[in-house]
Amino acid sequence: TPLGRSRAHKSTIRRSSRPVSSPPTRRKAASRTAPDQTPESEPSSKGKAPSAAAAAAMESVEALVAHIQGLSGSADELAQLHGLLKQADGDALRAHSAGLLPFLSHLHPGAHSLGYLYLLDSFVSSSANLRAHAGGDLLVTVADFLTSCSADQIRMAPDKFLNVCRVLKNEVMQLNAPIRGIAPLRAAVRKIQTSSEQLTPLHAEYLMLCLLAKQYKAGLSVLEDDIFEVDQPKDLFLYCYYGGDDIYWAEEVP
Repeated sequence: TPLGRSRAHKSTIRRSSRPVSSPPTRRKAASRTAPDQTPESEPSSKGKAPSAAAAAAMESVEALVAHIQGLSGSADELAQLHGLLKQADGDALRAHSAGLLPFLSHLHPGAHSLGYLYLLDSFVSSSANLRAHAGGDLLVTVADFLTSCSADQIRMAPDKFLNVCRVLKNEVMQLNAPIRGIAPLRAAVRKIQTSSEQLTPLHAEYLMLCLLAKQYKAGLSVLEDDIFEVDQPKDLFLYCYYGGDDIYWAEEVP
């Protein structure tokens, strides 16, 4: 049975540490060449290791960006690129996620959507990165990506795409500016859908922002679709939960 206004209208919103010992007293007659003493002038190699590792990581990211630029054309190239991105994804990429943002400027969100998504997801998955860039250009970058990205490419990594969308929703809510997330999330819903009859996890996220921003009629753009494909019951419950209230207020508010 189509899921539209009448069914959604009935729903309502609910909202051992040990003490540090003191250093031993230095003897006045200490030997000049103690075997375990490191000369002060001798450089330590330990301090150089992180810098070398970071430089190597950045070189690796640069190489990855070059692959993204060169393998974002045909389906075969994208399949090859996806394999490279999967190999690079994980601890190695996330460990240096703070340095990923500048590399996005070398990519086009529409032409290089798959690679762009992998780098962006790694960056926004770090709470430290979000705190450092809260309310800045990051929000604009994410919103621009959601509206400009290629649907065919982002569907190759749907979990990452959903994560980026949720980060955007959380950020605009923390800024008390839910209206800034409505247009990007509406575009994201349409791009992650394989058809207008499919219910996605983003439907409920989008409807919640419409309610918070009091943009009730904006929610009707997805509520008017006839839904026949539901993957997760939770998505359907939340769709009715927020959708019913959105329809009510859309009819009540001129």
